[in-house]
Amino acid sequence: MKKAKFVALSLVASVGLMGAGYAALTETTKQNVSASTSNMAINLQGANASTHVLYAEGNSIAPKDQKEVSSNKSDAENESEFHNIGATHGVTRSEALDAATYTFSGLFPNTVSKAFLNLKNDGEVAGVFSGVTVDTTGTDGALLSAVKVKVIGAIEGNGTKRYEFEKGDIALGDLQTELNTLLKGQYLAPGETLNLSNDGDEHARYHLEFTIPESAGSEIENKDMQVEIDYDFEQYNTYGGTIYDGEDEVTESN
Repeated sequence: MKKAKFVALSLVASVGLMGAGYAALTETTKQNVSASTSNMAINLQGANASTHVLYAEGNSIAPKDQKEVSSNKSDAENESEFHNIGATHGVTRSEALDAATYTFSGLFPNTVSKAFLNLKNDGEVAGVFSGVTVDTTGTDGALLSAVKVKVIGAIEGNGTKRYEFEKGDIALGDLQTELNTLLKGQYLAPGETLNLSNDGDEHARYHLEFTIPESAGSEIENKDMQVEIDYDFEQYNTYGGTIYDGEDEVTESN
């Protein structure tokens, strides 16, 4: 009897172990995450230059139809229209630096030099003007005091201007302050441009006009002016300052 009882207990224990091995239920749930990054790409789309002369009223040699030297015309055509005034200009672009260099020469009182620029946000993230830096350390003191600047431009997208600005009679030494007043905190949404018009007119782009006023005398002769302007951008959601849409502050709706 003891032997039989031992066998029975062994059998029960064996069945119990086999039952424990097959009793577990299993399920698998997966979570797959994929992501890609976007970019902020503020690119220099175009750059032009022009020069023109301001004539006294009644001046007998003032051109009748065109007072500007166009960068799309030959030097001979421009000189003819300008009565051989001697003022010249040129623009070179560096794709690697995303920069434009404007060169003007032969200037004198009552000449105006225009530097046209077109910036576009070709990326997918809105960029905010985080600051504008103007370096005039290479400019002679006489020109720094004499030259006046006018800034004209707009921010536009899909043919609509949502912010237009114009400020004139800016002292060259105050240009950094004034550009920051006009642009800092403004943004370029994807596809938008810092421009003035979308009609293709080279003289309707965002530009700076540098004028040597009539009041300037011999102190500005044979002097050099060098101005370097950096436009800095930051993605909109990390920018720590106030963001503007034209004159209005941008507020986040909940």
